[in-house]
Amino acid sequence: MKNLKHAGYDYLLEESLEALHRESQIWSSELKLWEIELAFFQKLLDRNSQNFTSNEEKKKMGHFQNLVSYYTGEVLDRFDQKIKQHEKYLAGELANKEQLDESVYRKKHAEIASHIGAFRIEFIMYKREFFNFIERVM
Repeated sequence: MKNLKHAGYDYLLEESLEALHRESQIWSSELKLWEIELAFFQKLLDRNSQNFTSNEEKKKMGHFQNLVSYYTGEVLDRFDQKIKQHEKYLAGELANKEQLDESVYRKKHAEIASHIGAFRIEFIMYKREFFNFIERVM
């Protein structure tokens, strides 16, 4: 059995499937919030596009618009599909408790958690850079 670390403490037991399910629900909520934020960022870019006149500013604006499209159209959609498949797999496994293979679910869960954690950090950096950029014209 693996030791899990949470908030700086060591635990001898793995998290329950219910806890992992709740974490998946949190990811889904985060995706919805990120979609709302990205739509808002696109509106800010649209409303302030005429205020960026230099070639450098226009390139930077294009960069932010490309990232909004990429995050919305690819990254978040991919995460949403993975989370739904992941939860569907769990539901199927729980319905068939005699053949429950938690290790497959836990491995996939850890993989998704790693990808979402990395994106969470990337998105924080994106927002910081975006706000510094858009703040110049507001």
